[in-house]
Amino acid sequence: MNGENHRRPATDFTTWLQQFQDTDTPTGAIARVAVTDPNWPNGARRLHAYTDHLENNNASPATLGNLLDAWVRWASESKQVS
Repeated sequence: MNGENHRRPATDFTTWLQQFQDTDTPTGAIARVAVTDPNWPNGARRLHAYTDHLENNNASPATLGNLLDAWVRWASESKQVS
């Protein structure tokens, strides 16, 4: 088990993401970025807000990929709960 199974979706992306900060996974990696970045766009409702923020801060392609993967997973899990 990779530590990411059986997580409950939160009401917003950043809150959902934070629950993975202690996992050694790509989602955990982007969660640690979010937790340690004082300018992280908390509560943003669109992926481009996070992508723009990371690009403006010279994030690596891997970090941007981790963000996209996490966003897709969050969106999928959120729809299952709705």
